Amino acid sequence: MNDPFKDRAGDVLRSLQNIRVLVLDDEEPVRSLLNVLLTRNGCVVECAGDGRAGLQILLQKDFDVVIVDLRMPDMGGSAFLEQARSVWPWMGVIVLTGYADEESRAHAARFGVTRVLVKPMNQKELLHAVLEEAMEKKELVEMSASRSLDRIQSQLALLRNFSESALAQENIDDALRTLSAGLGDLLPCAVVGILNLQGEEPVLHLHALLPVAQDFLLNVEQETLRRYEALSGNPAPGRELRVVFDTTNLNPQGAKMIGSSFTVPIITGNTVGGMLTMAAIAPDAYSSRDAAFLYHAANRISTVLTALSRMRELSVRDALTGLYNRRGLEEEYQRLWSISRRYKWPIGVAVLDIDRFKHLNDTHGHLIGDHILREFADLVQQVARESDIIGRYGGDETVVILAQAGNADCIAFAERLLHAMRQHVFCTNKGLALKLTVSIGVASTMNAPSEMPSDLLIAQADRALYTAKNEGRDRVCVYQPARAATSDTPTPPPPPTTSGYAGES
Repeated sequence: MNDPFKDRAGDVLRSLQNIRVLVLDDEEPVRSLLNVLLTRNGCVVECAGDGRAGLQILLQKDFDVVIVDLRMPDMGGSAFLEQARSVWPWMGVIVLTGYADEESRAHAARFGVTRVLVKPMNQKELLHAVLEEAMEKKELVEMSASRSLDRIQSQLALLRNFSESALAQENIDDALRTLSAGLGDLLPCAVVGILNLQGEEPVLHLHALLPVAQDFLLNVEQETLRRYEALSGNPAPGRELRVVFDTTNLNPQGAKMIGSSFTVPIITGNTVGGMLTMAAIAPDAYSSRDAAFLYHAANRISTVLTALSRMRELSVRDALTGLYNRRGLEEEYQRLWSISRRYKWPIGVAVLDIDRFKHLNDTHGHLIGDHILREFADLVQQVARESDIIGRYGGDETVVILAQAGNADCIAFAERLLHAMRQHVFCTNKGLALKLTVSIGVASTMNAPSEMPSDLLIAQADRALYTAKNEGRDRVCVYQPARAATSDTPTPPPPPTTSGYAGES
């Protein structure tokens, strides 16, 4: 019997040099066999045991061809192809399965896959399929590029321009709005969605460029989060996600359903730092060259978001302690206050003041004073919960915002800090051994009226702090309407053990 590949075998093997292949199969012997076969014939090969791991590899590297089994645990080949084809539409795909029936072939065809091979594989047939898929991908990319080179260059120039405009904005919302509007001018879409996970608060900005109904925006939100979960393997942000709807083009009579959409990951380092979604009303609105441009856009947006995050970090952080400065603390406080009002959660505030700090500065100098503030900031962060917000309010005064905290939670935090202070010795690496104390005032919205203004809570905690100072320091005092009552502390204030205790503060 004549071998249909015999005459071309030499040409095939020579042409396989440096073709990048990703192998997805849950059977280790199959992966090993394919790895050896393809590597021996000049391919560059990586392997994964399921679709989820395959997506993670694809986020970091580019491949010419993927060989995938349809049935795998965790994320099988079908789920993998659904995600991969939406992000890498030009990628060559070969299905290698033990169940190559008509149903499997029809299933593969849904994702544009025409090469379905049967296990156990014919090695020459597989190598020939890899070469053809790689060549078709190359022709597709080159054809797309040659037909639209001027357009792509023009798009990239415009992308640079509105990226620079985004960097000039004062806040992240305006920056994302600028990016969304710019992208909408370049590609056909009704809504642009940008999910940004690089800051301390995850935010999804949905910008409607054409009249759409609210359901359309909600569908884009769900699509973006679903793609993020599939590509990153991480759960999507929950209640902590802030969703910003641009309602300029919101119209109840507008389109409700997405006709077509395209989502690409925004990669920061080795992680998915966000998602970019373009959603159109018309079906089949995006071509392969649009997909190629969106990858450039996602990379550019990643750079912009990183720069914005860094700029905001510098503007809201205290240079000495690394805690929030007053501006950053107030911004975070207002954000948390809004959430607590929405979900009817209590919120607590603790105001902390190192006792007799002025005399410490006068006695040991400002460099030692700065060192004490840094050590104290580290100590507070060790005692606080991850959800707590800590900021330097001014001088040696520190404020801690405690999410979902009533009076008992605030007192528990304060008692932990009092205990940590009593155990800690400051400035040992500076040749000193200072035992310091802290006074703490706390207040909570537990049982407070719903119309209570946000600034009143901090004022109440500040009043409680002064009560703690007046009653002997080294204690916590919880604000009560009648008086700022001092909580019982089992350990009395220790007698002064260093010169740092002389004087008043």
